[in-house]
Amino acid sequence: MKRKLLTYKLLLFCTLIFGQGSNGCWRVISAGQNFSMGVKSDGTLWGWGQNSNRLGLGLANLADQNLPTQIGTANDWLTVSAGAVHTLALKTNGTLWAWGNGQFGQLGNAIFNSATPNVTQIGTATDWVEISAGNRFSLAIKNNGTL
Repeated sequence: MKRKLLTYKLLLFCTLIFGQGSNGCWRVISAGQNFSMGVKSDGTLWGWGQNSNRLGLGLANLADQNLPTQIGTANDWLTVSAGAVHTLALKTNGTLWAWGNGQFGQLGNAIFNSATPNVTQIGTATDWVEISAGNRFSLAIKNNGTL
């Protein structure tokens, strides 16, 4: 309930300040260890702070970002969760995505001691509804309630 209320307040604030349909408003933000991620109201994904594979910008751009930087061009992101050194995200089609440092297997790609600098789909399932990236671990829930 609190999350929905906060979402509605943010949308109202963005509408009053930026106007209807403005892409300057944030749908969700999440703070990791020395970096942050966010999804704007237009469904685009953004990251800023210490990179070191955490932002999903790929090997071509491992530089730290002191301003929000768009990650890719997709505009169908639903939510994002930043962990200590990795990130999880869901798209509106229910697919699960992960990137960053996966030394403890927290990326869900069955590879330990790895780094994934690009935003990468995990599996093929399209029924993910909740995510939470923690301190070197990840949790996700499917629409049938399984964890």
